[in-house]
This record gives sequence, C-alpha cells and structure tokens, in this order.
Amino acid sequence: MKEEDEGIKWFTTEFYPENKVARAVRFEDGVLSRLRKKVITLFTPWGFRYKYHVRDIYISKDDKEVQLLQFFAKTLRELRENMRGREWRWAFLAADSYATRINGEREEICVIKYFQELNRWFKEIMPENTILAKWSVYDYGESAIEYRQKVENNFSNYVSQTSFKRRLSATEKLNKEEIICVGGRIEESARAYCVERITEALWIEEMFHPIKISAARRDKDDGLDGNLPRLYIVPEKLQAPWL
Repeated sequence: MKEEDEGIKWFTTEFYPENKVARAVRFEDGVLSRLRKKVITLFTPWGFRYKYHVRDIYISKDDKEVQLLQFFAKTLRELRENMRGREWRWAFLAADSYATRINGEREEICVIKYFQELNRWFKEIMPENTILAKWSVYDYGESAIEYRQKVENNFSNYVSQTSFKRRLSATEKLNKEEIICVGGRIEESARAYCVERITEALWIEEMFHPIKISAARRDKDDGLDGNLPRLYIVPEKLQAPWL
C-alpha cells in the first residue's frame, strides 16, 4: 500500500538508508509505529568516562562527547524539519549508578563531576524538549525495584546464556585493564549489570514508550534491551564517547 504520510516516507526512503550503521530492532512494528504518533519520545543512555585518570574528568570542546551531542542536535532538527505535525522529545539517561553500584567506581565525586560537565554541554548544544536525567534518581523507585526483583528472580527468562557470557567476558576484560574495579566479583558484577540493563529497559518502556537511539554498537545492546525498538545511526567514530 502506498505510504501517505510524507514524514514516514522521508524517514524510510532518505533518513534511515542514509544514516543506518546497523540494522534496527523492531523497525516495522516498533520504530515506524511510534513515529506515526503525535508525540514521539527518543531515548539514549550515556555511560561514565571510566578513564578519567587518563582523559581527565572535564569535557572540552574537542572531545567526542561534544561531537556526539552536536550530531544528536543536528539529527533532532532534521527530524523536526522533515516530520512535521509531531511533538519530539528526547530523554538521555546518565548511567551514574552503573559506575558506582555495579562497576565499583570508588570516586563517586568523579562520577558526579563528569555528568555535571556533560550536562553543561548538553544545555548549550541540545534543542528544546530534551532532558539529561540520572538513573540514580529512578533506580530505586517503586517501579524499578519491582522490575529488578522480577528480573533477578527469573534471570534466565530475561537474559540468555549468550548475552550473559558476552557481558561476563566484557567485565573480565574491563576489570583486567582496570577500567572498572570489581575485584574478584566478576560474575556477580556481570549478572548485576545484565539485571540493571533489563530493569532500565522495562522501566523506560513503561514510562515513555520510546524509540531508543543507541550511542553504542548494536552487539552491546542485543539481549539486554528487552523489547525496546532501537535505531543505530551514530557513526562508529562517535560511538560510546565516554570510553
């Protein structure tokens, strides 16, 4: 059937083919169906700069964080220009409690300062109706606690062996390179990370019904994002600027 929505037509024939860096997740029944709504919420998590002892805790104008925010701002302006008649919102979520509670970052003040720095640039670069929130504000709310307990009690139903082994391997590598500090708690930390990712995905879906615009590679998300519709449009050189 011929597409009558000019915005959707532009998205599927121009924007998506030109910007895709990896295959979307739930493109037809998730991404496109949500793009047809009058109010559209995009969602992007943002990690902590663990190598701050090398890169410093402060964000300068030449850093990848600033370049990625500029890319996102341009993307949002382009979407608004070509898909009119919709209200666009974009929620960014700082993974502060992942750093401290799960990955063993002992210098909590550095986590606070990094996201303060990010927020400073965020306010300068990002357009209206965008927000940078902290997961630590919501991660122990009633809804998040219920989801976390549900995932912990039914771990194998939510996280496949493949996804867990992939995270276990990543945790071992990051800990060996002293990027995170979990000591001998490798398996415990990997499991906690997986639980938290699924908890976050379930909570975000309940609260916003968003389209996730990931700043990471797709393989970092697969198996840990629940049923969230996802788009991968961030150029490789800008991915995960906090690493």
